[in-house]
Amino acid sequence: MIFDSNRKEFYDAASLAASPSTGRATTVNLYKMLLIEAGDNNLKITGCDGEMWVERTIPTMVSAAGSAALDAKLLLDILGSMPDGDIHVEQPNGSPNVNLTIGSSDYRIVGADPQDYPPVPEITEGATITIKSKEIDALIDSVAFAVSSDNQARQVLSGILFDYDGDTIRAVATDTHRLAHLRTSSPGIGTAVSAIVPARVLNVIKKLPVGPDSELQMSFGDRRMMLQTDGIRIVAQMINGQFPPYERVIPSECTRKWLMDRIGFRDCLKRCAVLARDNSGRVILKSDGDKLTLSARSEGIGEVKEELQLVRKDGEDTEIAFNGAFLLDALEATSTEGIQLEMTENDRAAVLRPSEAYVDYLCVIMPMALV
Repeated sequence: MIFDSNRKEFYDAASLAASPSTGRATTVNLYKMLLIEAGDNNLKITGCDGEMWVERTIPTMVSAAGSAALDAKLLLDILGSMPDGDIHVEQPNGSPNVNLTIGSSDYRIVGADPQDYPPVPEITEGATITIKSKEIDALIDSVAFAVSSDNQARQVLSGILFDYDGDTIRAVATDTHRLAHLRTSSPGIGTAVSAIVPARVLNVIKKLPVGPDSELQMSFGDRRMMLQTDGIRIVAQMINGQFPPYERVIPSECTRKWLMDRIGFRDCLKRCAVLARDNSGRVILKSDGDKLTLSARSEGIGEVKEELQLVRKDGEDTEIAFNGAFLLDALEATSTEGIQLEMTENDRAAVLRPSEAYVDYLCVIMPMALV
């Protein structure tokens, strides 16, 4: 194998392909490696962890076809330390090792037999949708914060539910303390599908080096999903199981509603969160007419009080407590000017949603005890 490649392009492609191999701990040596394949003036780099495969193909000047399996972290460290320019890569005949040269730098990397590298699995024909990169990013950004990070929780909560009925696509995530839901009209983008995609797969999708209008083709079948676009292929196992019946969690009515300026509410919460950290993040919200008071305290440290003018208040005054970080996460997931908080009682789930009717987004948040 002999090829010459731009160092930065090689490094960027290897970084993306290494997402599975460098993203989690493993004792399987091959999962710590990248498969490098050169041929037809293309360089294909593949990384995997046994559950997810990321493949990146870039144009490259190939003088002799071949393949090698190299330690992902070592290769990235070397490529990242080299100066910009064209890098020459050569593999002696019959050897798994590879030599990399650029300028006065000359490296020799010990490799493994590429024939032992786990092949990218094929998936059976199933549902397929085609969606723009900016649209899938919006779905992910709107709900990803509510994915459970508790390793002891049910596995289905460690991913995002993507549901498409041929007209509307929904993204839902929950950790049982909060639930985020985004619905958007997307007629004619493919066939109906309902799948739970692991959060770490979505993190890779967010890193794809493609433009906002680039089309991503996503196929689902045989408990796996495949994404393809612009020289990139991702194949990953989906989460097997039944997503909780989230519709039951969303309150169907409210008796109190606060309409607020989103930025003003966010800034007040951020200042309160400084002193709420040592008190389980608890921030207390109390209305008095059109005035909203936010307060937080930590024993032996201090307390804070903020006031915000409500744009409108419907229903009686109330006092309710939330984890301030949960409210902030939901506020950051939308960019509308107005936000409304819908409540019934101070011990029942509340709903935070944009006040603008054209945004079909909401976050259900469980309140905390006032004391």
